[in-house]
Amino acid sequence: MIMDALKHYGLSQRTDLSQAINLPLRNTRRIKFTCCDASSKYIIFGANSGSLYVYDRLTVNFLSIIPSQLGAISQICIARNGKQIAVANQRGAIGVVLELDSSATKEVLLTELGDGSGSKGAVVTCFCWGDEDRELYVGDSKGTVSLLQLSMFMGRNILNITLNPVLLLDQQIVQIDRFMQLLLVSTHSKCVLCNTEREEFKQIGNRPRDGPYGAAFILATPPTPSEGTPSNGTSDDGGATAPTDEDNDNRSGGHSSQPSPTRDLG
Repeated sequence: MIMDALKHYGLSQRTDLSQAINLPLRNTRRIKFTCCDASSKYIIFGANSGSLYVYDRLTVNFLSIIPSQLGAISQICIARNGKQIAVANQRGAIGVVLELDSSATKEVLLTELGDGSGSKGAVVTCFCWGDEDRELYVGDSKGTVSLLQLSMFMGRNILNITLNPVLLLDQQIVQIDRFMQLLLVSTHSKCVLCNTEREEFKQIGNRPRDGPYGAAFILATPPTPSEGTPSNGTSDDGGATAPTDEDNDNRSGGHSSQPSPTRDLG
């Protein structure tokens, strides 16, 4: 089934983009790139100066610099619609850039993990944008998954940012993936499937992991709007079908923790 989903893709020759990417830094040795992400339209690099460097993905032409007060950027994630960017530093600060396609001057809107999330002193380890471009899931070094919500008021002139914990685990979050109402959360010791609508969670596999291993949804056949349930990536009752317990016994979950915002699927 996976091969059917990948049949439209093929390998191509490796292309070295270093010369084009480093062109804006040719006159400085102080600034270094620290992380990057790509969308269908852009390649964006975070730098130790706190700035974001935006490139056209097809031509690799340098487009613009988006400055910020974050200091060295440690995480960057472009939203699925390609219009928003989430960034973070090593002090727990989070920045969001709205309307990337707009010609207006870009502003990095700031918040922190300690602002309502109960994760004071933690640092961001991963991001995952929700299906809506106003929801951002944030994983941190203390094992908390928080939901950052963006709300617009008065015709987009006033922005409200709220950050609330949705899942509390016992180890650092390694990766978060989302499909419809399901969250797949990986830590250094386990992988947990969460239903955000029912506020339920279930550990995948029985044996503990020991390392920074992630997990992701793979859809062999994407669902059509007329289908009421996910296809292949999830089961009819909303649970993940891949991976199985047998596949995950060597690398998945230990004893289930007790995340306070959710309850066990049972």
